[in-house]
Amino acid sequence: MITDFKCEELESGVFQLQDEREDCATLVIGTKKALLLDTMLGIGDLKEAISQLTNLPVIVINSHGHFDHMGGNCQFDEVYMNHKDLEILPVMRECIPGLEESVKKELPNLRKSLEDFSYLKNIEPGEVMDLGGITAEIVALPGHTAGSIGVLLREKRLLLAGDAATPQMCLFMDGCQPLPVYQETLRYMETLEFDEFILGHFMRKFPKHLLGKFMECTEIVGKKKGHLLVYTLLPSYSGTVYFLEMRNPEINDIICIIMKRPEEKNE
Repeated sequence: MITDFKCEELESGVFQLQDEREDCATLVIGTKKALLLDTMLGIGDLKEAISQLTNLPVIVINSHGHFDHMGGNCQFDEVYMNHKDLEILPVMRECIPGLEESVKKELPNLRKSLEDFSYLKNIEPGEVMDLGGITAEIVALPGHTAGSIGVLLREKRLLLAGDAATPQMCLFMDGCQPLPVYQETLRYMETLEFDEFILGHFMRKFPKHLLGKFMECTEIVGKKKGHLLVYTLLPSYSGTVYFLEMRNPEINDIICIIMKRPEEKNE
């Protein structure tokens, strides 16, 4: 029984795990290997939870280099990440005291995962892994960070997208790229062959056509009134949020985009 995380099988062989901070990891199980995308904030015994779902060898990949996607890395022997995000990891390490203060607990797994980065093996867009009955292809999805990647599961017509395109898109943290980079990624995602996508902070799948709404949201930046947003987990981060819809009827959620304020230095 998995006790440290919520766990749902979104479709056959595809599990979404969620920690107490609503950070998610996605496990895809083939007949020969399994793939784990992201390790969340490092709260709980993720390795034990995975062992209860599969006894196959597990390939661990970080979708990008933000702390809430790689905190449990230290629980695994081998982890892959696109090395374009290595440059933001020292800043993520500096965030740990503030994170511990916000969550009111120590984060030893996150500290260990970020004390040294030499264990992170590079993974490049275009690399393909055979999980056994499932082909996992790495695709470049920059915008949220320079090195953001996704995993395309062609046989399942499913894309694991991390934070690369979400209803509440964040472009205000360290490593976030200019708006046109994100817009180009949305256009690229439209060309990929999938029907649904899975994200890094939701226990559900999203339909591909929702990407059109995300693009529409980018087009209101600077045209609609923006509102100050302070990141509650780390109040040192703030941005300007632009709301496209306060409640999208299809997903029953907000669609917005959060941009760096002109005076912000979080590059």
